[in-house]
Amino acid sequence: MNNFTKVLRGYDPAEVDAAVAEFEQAELSQDPLRKAAALQSLRQKKFTVRWSGYDRQQVDLGHVAQPPDPRAVAWSHWPLAIIVGKEIL
Repeated sequence: MNNFTKVLRGYDPAEVDAAVAEFEQAELSQDPLRKAAALQSLRQKKFTVRWSGYDRQQVDLGHVAQPPDPRAVAWSHWPLAIIVGKEIL
């Protein structure tokens, strides 16, 4: 479950949740190829816009309404990796 704000005309929550889960699993992996594949997948991901969904700007920039558990290792690089379809800053 993510802490993205739900808004009208936002990204499909199921798609975003799946992408987050894939990224988190890859980040926990020791396999650098899996990490690279997950990052590439996020760069190319185009989420479906729904009537009600996650705030598009928050998802695109990797921001969350409330910070996730600081013990969650996978979130340490989340803001850098979720910039979907844009250059990694």
